[in-house]
Amino acid sequence: DFCAFGFEPNPAHRKRHENLMAHFKAGGLRYHYIGVAVSDSVGNMTFYHNQDEAKEEWGFSDHVLNKDAVAEVVPKIRLAD
Repeated sequence: DFCAFGFEPNPAHRKRHENLMAHFKAGGLRYHYIGVAVSDSVGNMTFYHNQDEAKEEWGFSDHVLNKDAVAEVVPKIRLAD
């Protein structure tokens, strides 16, 4: 048996990952979406929506890339010690 995990900190992508989970489950596959950032420490991390929704937010980043960027604080986890 195999299982895939998807880590995606951008909340704007949550619905897509939930749809993917349902789709894969219907096909007998296991995919688990985890809406967090992965880091070398536990806590929170600030990302920025850089006003590029037309490009599916490719610029969602820990850097301000646009003067109109909007901050989003997301949880972060550490996968291993």
